[in-house]
Amino acid sequence: MPAPTGPLWLIRQGELLEYKTDKQPIGGEKLTEDVEFQIFTLELEPEDRIYLFTDGITDQFGGPQEKRFGTPRLRQTLLEIWAEPSMVKQRALFNNRWKREWMGDLPPTDDATLVGLRILE
Repeated sequence: MPAPTGPLWLIRQGELLEYKTDKQPIGGEKLTEDVEFQIFTLELEPEDRIYLFTDGITDQFGGPQEKRFGTPRLRQTLLEIWAEPSMVKQRALFNNRWKREWMGDLPPTDDATLVGLRILE
């Protein structure tokens, strides 16, 4: 899996909180270098959602004018689907929006990963 390159997004009760992460690759040539990463702790609550993503998600071209999906569109999409309790259903909703509606028949721009976590307790 590619390393997440975007921020960590926490959605709590419909509010998106953004935590900036280090923009450092975790593989490849960097394996031979000592790289320090910022460490932070989150106080999580039941029903919080955490999302991490690579830039392949936001950089994907599509739509009627073949523009990038972009961070604002990703933020809006996640805020529309976050309350769905089933992460499997969230994946289906996201894939429908991103792959079918946005990408259509266009080829992938880059590798793309979106990880979503639901905090249960």
